[in-house]
Amino acid sequence: MKKLLSLLLALTMILPLVGCAAFAENADPIMITVIATSDVHGKVLPINYATGEPSPNVGLSMIASMIEQVRATEKNVILVDGGDTVQGSAMTYYYSYFAPEKDDPMMKALRLMDYDMWCLGNHEFNNDLPILKRQIEYVMSPDNGEEHSVPMSAANFVAQGTEWDSWMGVPYIVKEFEGVKVGVIGMDTPNIPAWEVESHYEGIDFRNLVPTVEHFVPILREQEGCDVVIVVAHSGVEDAVSTDGNNPADYENQVRAMINLTTGIDAVVYGHFHNTDYREDILNAEGKVVPVLAGGGGEGLGFMKLAYDPATKTVTPVTAENGYRFLADQEGLVENQKVATALAPYNEELQAYLDQPLGTATGAFSNENISLQPTALMDLLNKAQLSAVPAQLSICAPLTSGANVRDLIPAGDVPMRLLYQLYVFENWLYRVNMTGEQLRLWLEHATTNYTSASNPDYLGGGYYTDEIYGLYYEIHYYAPEGQRIQNMQYQGQPVAPDQVFSVVMNNYRFTGGAGFMQAAGLTPEDYSLTDLYTGDTLGNDNGQVRNILAQYIRDQKEITPTVESTWQFFRTKEDAIAAGAKVVE
Repeated sequence: MKKLLSLLLALTMILPLVGCAAFAENADPIMITVIATSDVHGKVLPINYATGEPSPNVGLSMIASMIEQVRATEKNVILVDGGDTVQGSAMTYYYSYFAPEKDDPMMKALRLMDYDMWCLGNHEFNNDLPILKRQIEYVMSPDNGEEHSVPMSAANFVAQGTEWDSWMGVPYIVKEFEGVKVGVIGMDTPNIPAWEVESHYEGIDFRNLVPTVEHFVPILREQEGCDVVIVVAHSGVEDAVSTDGNNPADYENQVRAMINLTTGIDAVVYGHFHNTDYREDILNAEGKVVPVLAGGGGEGLGFMKLAYDPATKTVTPVTAENGYRFLADQEGLVENQKVATALAPYNEELQAYLDQPLGTATGAFSNENISLQPTALMDLLNKAQLSAVPAQLSICAPLTSGANVRDLIPAGDVPMRLLYQLYVFENWLYRVNMTGEQLRLWLEHATTNYTSASNPDYLGGGYYTDEIYGLYYEIHYYAPEGQRIQNMQYQGQPVAPDQVFSVVMNNYRFTGGAGFMQAAGLTPEDYSLTDLYTGDTLGNDNGQVRNILAQYIRDQKEITPTVESTWQFFRTKEDAIAAGAKVVE
């Protein structure tokens, strides 16, 4: 009898398990849909603040309507933002600096749209650290009416003095859909110290993406019981991978290394490149395909559907549906009224600020061929920099070379709004002592940036083709690298290699941005080279380049598009011969 009872008891325990196994074997895959934005750069409303005109193909209030459509048709939706969110528009700058007592409009939009995660980007650190902390505290604050708390994640930004404690926010979130647990880790590029002044990232230890994944994926899998793990990273997909994830070949961009050198990640959403691609060509350390989705640049919504199979516990991308969906392709899409209405008072106050008159332009300042010849526009920027930082020379990049508008400053009244198109970043200025040889190497480095691997036929550069105001020099582009800069002169005299000059440059260059300091043989953030910083002399608002330019125009009252720079660009030997220059053989 005891044996019979034992057998019956065993059967009662086994039968449910058999039933579960049969259910799992026959269960349909559970669909998880990830939708993503990234690199929105302050584009919260569909408005071009430089002109005041509608811009219906960008902005979170338009994207919010797309999100509503996805949520209405898909069951298990995760909404994330991949960073570079609160920098880049007049809206976000104004409410960062001029109205700190008000809720940040970009953070308000994220809360109204019920994001599941906000991942930091490098441009979040452009402003003073108290501004960023204020934004994080607000976006993560408790639900309030139609606003919902949004977790901020930067798992690889660790509080100094700790092993893996988050600097702020949370390292990951866990969502559950139909019994399936999904873990999402947020990360940011660890290259921020190469771009920002130290006070903007005080208290943070920066970790690479590979060791961060190796630390947190086991926690999500083993402790949190996650079936699916997704990474949201504000870091690009690099071309080459170091075999050591602790010392990646590309410190700024580490997504490929993060996938190649680890296991346990099922999908990745990335930002930083402003890309809109979707790819399935990157394999993890076990040879498994990890789908990768770009979050774009505020002009639409990344979409990635994943199928989780309960029987095999595997995740498969639903390739046919995955990709980027542009606002421009959505027929009949209208602005989300909840977001638009909440931000209308912000926009009204902002417009009054943007309409303030600065002065008058007697003619148009064009950006045509701005990287290939001296222009009044670049001279204006450099003269403004020198008005705030007395120096012999000024370095500036043609930030507007890719702009669709040719005349960045038309003839006539010059309102504040135009400057947000003319100088799009928040930068401050340093005065740095450099030798003639270091200046030559700086310009040589600029000549390597006129074309790129992705666009070898484009000649004109952009953010990385710096010009030096106050020097005469010749760019012989046809010559071998290292011999392209010739005939450097200062006030009509040849520049000696050891001749020392005082030079004004922005903090992005001084801290190592785009490798110019290193190319010139200088150590980024070598404070022995500098004796002036406009963040100290003028303050963090007035010392910012855009506001320096605004003050310069106010002081001048009238600006005229005259070209004073005389440097020359020769694409071919024939160009040099025609100009009477000595040809480089």
